[in-house]
Amino acid sequence: MQGWMAPLVGTALGLSVVAAGAALVLPDKPVFDLAAVVRRVLPPARPVVGPSVVVAPVPAPVVVPEKPIAEKPIAEKPIAEKPGGQQAAPVVAPKPVARPAPPLAPADPPFGIEGLLRPPPGAWSNGTGFFVTSRGTLLTAAHVVEGCSGVRVLSAHMRPEKARVVGLDSKNDVAVLEVAGLESPGWLPVAAPSRDASRLLVLGFPAGALPDTPNETWARLSNAAFEPGARVETDPARMVWFRSTVVTYGYSGGPVVDVASGRAVGMVFGGINTQVLPVLGGQDTVGLKLGPGAVPMLALLSQSAVREGVVPVVMGVEAALELTRRATVQVLCTR
Repeated sequence: MQGWMAPLVGTALGLSVVAAGAALVLPDKPVFDLAAVVRRVLPPARPVVGPSVVVAPVPAPVVVPEKPIAEKPIAEKPIAEKPGGQQAAPVVAPKPVARPAPPLAPADPPFGIEGLLRPPPGAWSNGTGFFVTSRGTLLTAAHVVEGCSGVRVLSAHMRPEKARVVGLDSKNDVAVLEVAGLESPGWLPVAAPSRDASRLLVLGFPAGALPDTPNETWARLSNAAFEPGARVETDPARMVWFRSTVVTYGYSGGPVVDVASGRAVGMVFGGINTQVLPVLGGQDTVGLKLGPGAVPMLALLSQSAVREGVVPVVMGVEAALELTRRATVQVLCTR
């Protein structure tokens, strides 16, 4: 080998050895794995899972026959032949005439919750009442019991009992009922609202309420909101005005209670519609309700010779709530 080629060959052989050694030492992957670094620095991205698309199977086309399906012959029996080869006319039986069933006479509401949940349609209507003596005397709205052939009262604290109307004031919409021989589970004294009567508790049996447990709602006394000269009775002792968007049908006759004193200061009569807007002196009618106050209720109780339960007493709020719940009953009217 010529002298000038020896260094070149040596260099080439050296490089080959180094390359071979590098091939044995270097790993398959780069030393700096960028993806791993990114995964350690940034949180893993969560895939957004969208709603799965359900591909509905394509229904097979409905094949309509070109010819109508043959109907079953009307006469299933062979037609008898007359002597002489003539056929006799088929005998057709007359169709029975459906007669309407006689109307059911209205019956008293059935006892128990099971019967009250499924009353006969149109057989009876309901309202609310509350005891005012310990001897089974209660108040309700006159329109709840007017025209009834029978009246019953019930609650979670007493079984259904028959009641009779002993006093009626249609003008003020007040009625006095009596359940003979009953010891009231609770009773409310009747009196005008106190000066602190800002919050009122109202109980009643609207649609959807349990048959033996009244619904409860809070209301605000609104008598003071009327402008001077409004052509309505604004004395809270004679007529109670309050606001509640919850009070509706079924609350009629329910107690309006001043919980600050534990007294029934009014009774639910109804709501206000747009026909009486001119006489309210600019009063907002949204949720505005009214009912007779203590004066007409006490007057009818006096006329009905009811003495007990009209003297105001003072009690705590919790005691007033419990007493109101025990005194309130559902009034069922048989039509």
